[in-house]
Amino acid sequence: MNKKQLLVSLAALLLPAGAAAQYVIYPVPQEQVAGTDKVNFTSTVTLVCEEGIDAYTVNRAKQVLTEAGLKVETANEPSANQSNVLVGVKGSKGVADAKAEALGLKMDVFGLANKYDRHLLSLSDGGNGRADLLILGENTDAAFFGFASLEQMFDAGTQAMAVTTLYDYADQKSRGLVEGYYGYPYTVEVKKDLMRFMMRHKMNTYMYGAKSDPYHSQFWGDAYPESLTPEQVKNGWLSQDMIKDITSTSHETKVNFIWAIHPGNNFVSNGQTVINQIMGKYEKMYDLGVRQFAVFVDDVAIPNSDADMKKNADQLTALQRAIEAKWNTPGTAANDTVRPLHFVPQIYCRSFAGSQDQHDRFFRALAKTPKYITIYTTGNGVWSVPNDGDFNTPATPLEREVAWWWNYPCNDNADGQIYPSDMYYNFFEMPAVGNNSTLPNNLSRGQGIVSNPMQQGEVSKTPLFSVADYAWNHSGFNNKTSWEASFAAVLPGNEEAQKAYKFLVPYLRWNNADELITLINAYKQNNDGAVLQTLMQNIMANADVLIKMKDATAENERLLYKDLAPWLLRLRAMAEAIDGFISVKGMTGNDDSIWQKFVTQMAKANELDTKEEYLAYALEGMGTGISVSVRPSQPSQKSMPAFVEYLKQNSLGSEYLQQEAAPTRPMGVTNIEGVKMSASGTTVVSPTTSGKFITMNKGDWMGLQLPNPTKVEKIVVADTLISKHKVVLSPDGKQWTRLFDTETTPEGYVRYVGVLNDKDTPVQVRLTSQSIRVTTPAATRVTSASVPNGDFWDNHTANLMHDGKYNTFVCLNRNQQNNDEYKLTLAKEQAIDKVRVVMGTVNGDHMNKAVVEVSADGKKWTALKIKGTKTTTFTMDMPQVMPYSDEAKICDFDGEMKDAKYVRLRLTEANTSKWLRLYEIEVNGEGAFAQLRCTDGNGGGYAQVSDANPSTSTANATKTGKTGMLTYYFQNFSLINGVTLFTDPATMEGVTMEYTTDLETWTPLNFEVGVGVIRLSLPAEAQNLAALRINWTGDTVPAIYELVEKADENKKPVVSKIEQITGSQSAQSPVVSLQNHTLKVSAAQALKGVSLYTLDGRLLANVQCNGEKAVALPLLNAGNEVIVAKVTLDNGESFSYKLK
Repeated sequence: MNKKQLLVSLAALLLPAGAAAQYVIYPVPQEQVAGTDKVNFTSTVTLVCEEGIDAYTVNRAKQVLTEAGLKVETANEPSANQSNVLVGVKGSKGVADAKAEALGLKMDVFGLANKYDRHLLSLSDGGNGRADLLILGENTDAAFFGFASLEQMFDAGTQAMAVTTLYDYADQKSRGLVEGYYGYPYTVEVKKDLMRFMMRHKMNTYMYGAKSDPYHSQFWGDAYPESLTPEQVKNGWLSQDMIKDITSTSHETKVNFIWAIHPGNNFVSNGQTVINQIMGKYEKMYDLGVRQFAVFVDDVAIPNSDADMKKNADQLTALQRAIEAKWNTPGTAANDTVRPLHFVPQIYCRSFAGSQDQHDRFFRALAKTPKYITIYTTGNGVWSVPNDGDFNTPATPLEREVAWWWNYPCNDNADGQIYPSDMYYNFFEMPAVGNNSTLPNNLSRGQGIVSNPMQQGEVSKTPLFSVADYAWNHSGFNNKTSWEASFAAVLPGNEEAQKAYKFLVPYLRWNNADELITLINAYKQNNDGAVLQTLMQNIMANADVLIKMKDATAENERLLYKDLAPWLLRLRAMAEAIDGFISVKGMTGNDDSIWQKFVTQMAKANELDTKEEYLAYALEGMGTGISVSVRPSQPSQKSMPAFVEYLKQNSLGSEYLQQEAAPTRPMGVTNIEGVKMSASGTTVVSPTTSGKFITMNKGDWMGLQLPNPTKVEKIVVADTLISKHKVVLSPDGKQWTRLFDTETTPEGYVRYVGVLNDKDTPVQVRLTSQSIRVTTPAATRVTSASVPNGDFWDNHTANLMHDGKYNTFVCLNRNQQNNDEYKLTLAKEQAIDKVRVVMGTVNGDHMNKAVVEVSADGKKWTALKIKGTKTTTFTMDMPQVMPYSDEAKICDFDGEMKDAKYVRLRLTEANTSKWLRLYEIEVNGEGAFAQLRCTDGNGGGYAQVSDANPSTSTANATKTGKTGMLTYYFQNFSLINGVTLFTDPATMEGVTMEYTTDLETWTPLNFEVGVGVIRLSLPAEAQNLAALRINWTGDTVPAIYELVEKADENKKPVVSKIEQITGSQSAQSPVVSLQNHTLKVSAAQALKGVSLYTLDGRLLANVQCNGEKAVALPLLNAGNEVIVAKVTLDNGESFSYKLK
């Protein structure tokens, strides 16, 4: 099937049942009168244009005829032997005007009031089936639009054409777009391509006022530069030659390039001076080919007094008069004149006026300006949909019609979204447009509708097609039919790409296709993924069709691909990941090939939010406040990314890893076979034997296990228990400390507390809720929050920064200022283990630098260090600042157990051109007071290694230069038989491993990476494993998804290496003192060694004493950090001391 046959078939499909019209034309003509005859164009046609037809219309006629395969001869009179194309102006008495009268055509169309670009087109039999064509317009521009209809009629060929007559006109005078969004301006290539597209669909207005163009706003009085840097070209700047190129295309297409100036408040305040300055800039633009101008004073101060309103109107009048005096004098050639001004006022929507009175006074003042100036509104709100009521609101006091600046399909408030769907679904998609909005069938008011489109000009063609359709013929507009027809217009001649694009639209948008949601829900219920995989494969196949456009011959296809690429490529990647994960789910067993396939999909899925080709860039702000923002594109955002996350976590379950989820609550535990323990209490917890006495033999232990090693507030032991039995505690089941006091506040972490029988004689022990009581840290409660002075934006109030949600935020309706502080007041003074800040990234609404500070009294403040660093300065580009979503990032601060009642974020260097979006300040949140199982060299934590979730990894671990280190601590009371690491093998180059049983001596380990499943075999002496250290060099951080400990089920763990927490009960206790930054240790017995640790268990120093009874250690770099000294005697007994 060739192109012409395809279009005929498409036309038949799109015609409503019973329609008499032969041709499918968009915008839909007002009236199409069908004939019964068929006519053929001769291979050569005679083109006769009346004197009133300008050169651009003549050239357009030649273009349409030539592209249809016809040879064109121009003449002053019709030919008797070949097809004639007559073009003229109504009432001219010329050849075309006379032909219309001879054919008896109705002339009523030219008398219709408030209709624009009125014309008729008649295809008739000139004799013996020879086609003759007549286009008669009210002026040359109207005749020009007749060729848009003829061009589409020729899509079905030039032979056997049905005779017809079109009586056509536009319901709106100005039809087109305004490049007025916040973002990257369109490239010159896109601007010109859009103009050609608009010409084909009878649009006549391209108003240019790009917010990011500095010569539109910031440098509004300066000439455009003659040359540009590559960075300026990237940012959409224009040179003088570029503007000449644009205006040339504008004249050829009769899409008026209206260049807008934005002088801001100067327009009202600077009188004749600003008029002269504006005219000076207009003269420069005139020399570049611009023949129509606009003034934008949107988003500046709104006049309130009658005097300022009158001055505003007088300035507009003065500017229009200056234009007329300069360029519209008698005798000036039509192509050299300048058309009337377009004006976007300070009150461009009703809601921006403080009252109806202010609104009406404002427009009554503008009523005194020349009636032919076009004044714009956006309706009642910024995002309103055109309607008569909102048209009427300014038109009544203005005493004339206004035009509509329509913020559709604008996406500058949702940079990650695109809107290629039909108009009404796009309304549903757009964040600020009512879900059920529709256009009225008949719009009786209005001087024009111009669309402020997406930042992606080529993607905007689909909605622009329907905007053109509606603006031309309100009552003839059908939303679905218009959208269906748009694909052939956007991708003419490429049937394969048309079908692929249409198929993909429901998946390129933010909301999902209903079919996708149905299949996802079905899969979650029954794990049958066959149909879902077929859909994903179809998405990939259709995406591949559009990806070919990257290197297409047709420029419009290459430009469309460039606009679509972030959404198209991310959609394809998600479909591929889903298809792959479902395949993994269908694999059985625990073969390493399953991991190999899984980790391959993980590598792709983990790039979805970060890979450069998936990111959507935008320029934010205008004038001096322009910045770049970036976020992942959001195709099928409602369900598809979440489903990828679901599959990451569920396609390979913990049963494959053979990893048990860590406990989430305290448990009673024991190494006594056959004995079951329990735990009671919440904040104060106790191990119990359920009222039973338990026989404990030598080496038996029973007690309490906390979910993690935790900094507990205190441990209380019944006097009858501690006086008769040995009560011990441990952070990890390896290193044990004996308790002598009935009430103790341990210096370090505690995970296990219980009773040990190390005697040869069995003992009977019963544990009740009063035997051992462990007080764990209470939840932190916030009583109030305060923010800097200012109004809240859109009800984003202070409580949203401590509501426990990372997707809500506080935001002031003003720019940041230095020393702005966001403060929380806690219910009581308490120890601060960590503070988490969740900071927004949207629009770059974050500070340059900040600190998190704590205070006990609200007067004296102490800055906290960022976890894993020695710095207190918080910037968003630090490696410790981790992405949470495409809207926010997370940074954790080390509270160092400082006592405080107040916590604040203070801006030390504000970004004074931006607002601030603060999502959360979280004090002592999840994981607070708990020792991290896996840490880097700076103390930063990585719970991903042992969370029983194969979708998380250490890929974002921090490093110093090109080296890094992760230490995994074995915190379970068990002997280790082996360790398995599930890794991404592509990230394991340059990795070494070593282990320790005492946190002092490290032994290297040999291993093979293979497909990423690393199985470590341990020697028998290493079964009491304390830690595993993973070191690497190079640029790539090892991605370790899970580390699985394999316990030796045949050997009972025993309590060993008992230490003493204080020396109060032992005459053997060493004497420890700290003087002038020197630690002095002495003892009655020989000393074996002294070790220094941070509170989180990181080794700072280790000194061997070699039997000496007294040693001195200089503490040169300890600063204010709290450290723990561990003193070990030659007999193996150990003692711990907290040093400040």
